[in-house]
Amino acid sequence: MKQESDEPERAVALATEYCAENTQNCTDGKINMEYQWSGPAVVQTRIAEILNEGWSVAFNVTFDELPQDDHIQQTALGQYNVNTWRQFGGDDPWTDNIWLLCRTIGGISLNWPRFCDEGRDALLLQAQAEQDPAKRAELYKQVSQLIHDAYTYVFFTHTIWANSFVENVHGACERTSPEGVDLECTSNGRSWFSSVWMEP
Repeated sequence: MKQESDEPERAVALATEYCAENTQNCTDGKINMEYQWSGPAVVQTRIAEILNEGWSVAFNVTFDELPQDDHIQQTALGQYNVNTWRQFGGDDPWTDNIWLLCRTIGGISLNWPRFCDEGRDALLLQAQAEQDPAKRAELYKQVSQLIHDAYTYVFFTHTIWANSFVENVHGACERTSPEGVDLECTSNGRSWFSSVWMEP
């Protein structure tokens, strides 16, 4: 699988075709769209400017920088054209099913793109139940290809978000359930700070 790069000539041709049939959504032969992100954030603003450099050949882009709570609400309600989002950071892929499954589409949606693919759902649930790591990986490769082919999400980067501690910090990975089962250690920005303690 290879993610495509910009194709300005093709974008212009498609925008021209679209605008001929949807004049109410276009100005000067370009598609009007809003790009939304959470801020204020210098990095996010620079990302918006870089994206706009590529998009501007076929789109008239209006920027909408929102506080994170408003950005989340508008995304959940589907009140956006295009946005950037930090997502898919689960240690185990099945924990990210909520962002993809058809059943999480509704008035308030956690499947942000609101794109339902029953075949993708079947693969996700099959992978979740699969115990063989090699078979599981193959199923997730198929899911990734479907996401790619439908442009459901376009991935920019993968950030490893973890916590590290010096030797005198304790309790970050020392949690158990009431039944005595070891619980997951800190990961993906999630920490058990209620049980962390330091020795002098």
